Amino acid sequence: MANKAVYESKEGWTILYYQQNVNATTKAVIGFKCGSKKDGKLKGIAHLLEHMLFNSNSTYDKEKVYNFLKYTDTKHNAYTSEDAIVLDFDCTNSNVEEVFNIMSQILLKKEFTQEELDRERQVVIHELHQRVAEDPIYKKLIGTEKTLNMITPQDLTDFANKYFVKENLVMSVVSSLDYEQILELLYKNFISKTPSKPENKVIINQKQSSLFNHLGYYQNFPGDKNFLIEYIFKGNQDKEQNEIYDRFESFMFNDLLMQRFRENNPLTYTPQFLSSQDEATKIKIFSI
Repeated sequence: MANKAVYESKEGWTILYYQQNVNATTKAVIGFKCGSKKDGKLKGIAHLLEHMLFNSNSTYDKEKVYNFLKYTDTKHNAYTSEDAIVLDFDCTNSNVEEVFNIMSQILLKKEFTQEELDRERQVVIHELHQRVAEDPIYKKLIGTEKTLNMITPQDLTDFANKYFVKENLVMSVVSSLDYEQILELLYKNFISKTPSKPENKVIINQKQSSLFNHLGYYQNFPGDKNFLIEYIFKGNQDKEQNEIYDRFESFMFNDLLMQRFRENNPLTYTPQFLSSQDEATKIKIFSI
């Protein structure tokens, strides 16, 4: 059974840790509880701030950082939901110290120039037109052209200063490194560098996925010793929440499958956990 830890500090920051034994890599999802629900009158500021994080500042050069991530094959991304602004990265353990250092500089950035903002604002406005045409719900997340044009560099700094605090910091890590090593890296790069402001703590009411139909679909492949099993579940009303829960639900299923298939039996398997793209059904499917 893999080593796991969930630690909530008295200061409010949280660590979710899961040790994998598949390869020498570390995947981390680190961010702050301060998504679009905290936009206030400046609708879209949380999402625009997420876009601005990867621009250069006084401590690092964007091009050098991108080249390092590219040549070390470090996968990285960022996203904003109603509840959080998050960085997502996946790297080899040989580069994990440098990657954690870079990611902390990006996530904790609070310097923004007008030139960078004007350029990135146009990217977000283009995304707004594209996404809202696909699904009007994105207007809640991205804002409107009017509100986006109102946002100043100081507004971004004020938002980051208010919500990028220890009380809202959440760090989720899946790694082959042990917990003590990961904890040391998180302390050094994120926890010690994040200020504490208890008055700005954000409370999120969690919504759990519920079992809709324990429908098993079994299929044999003629002439082969393979089979397919599918389970159908009811998800949340919000598609983005479904996708976030997919990450954690996949960990739970995979831990069980690893024990049953790989450790107890000499079998291999391919799991896939995905949400339906049909907004009317709200289902998710787990295939093995």
